[in-house]
Amino acid sequence: YNTNLGANYILALSPFFTFYYLEAPISSILQGLGYGSYTLKTTTIGVFLKLASLFLFSLLHIGLYGLVISEALDIFFVVFKNGSKLNSILKEKDFEFISKDTLIKGISHKLYSETFKLYEGKERK
Repeated sequence: YNTNLGANYILALSPFFTFYYLEAPISSILQGLGYGSYTLKTTTIGVFLKLASLFLFSLLHIGLYGLVISEALDIFFVVFKNGSKLNSILKEKDFEFISKDTLIKGISHKLYSETFKLYEGKERK
């Protein structure tokens, strides 16, 4: 299409998508620990927050940046609510088989492997 108009939106969203990559592992861990209903409620509230903020930003006529801001709000809300719930679960229960360091290493390994899978254009084994 010989244009670079979308580059501004990609640059605006790129810092927020580092948190977006944490959303699925944190939600999966909470579901595995038996808190699936909590993650469903949090995600549903996040979607309504995104829709409400998208409506409000559309009234301000700021263009597609309203969508960018709404998406960022949804990502932050869901990740921080689920992350704080996971942190409180790990504090209240004494998990001998998992520690925060192990959890952080597992999430960072997943992010690392998925990132290089995208760059290579093929699946890693």
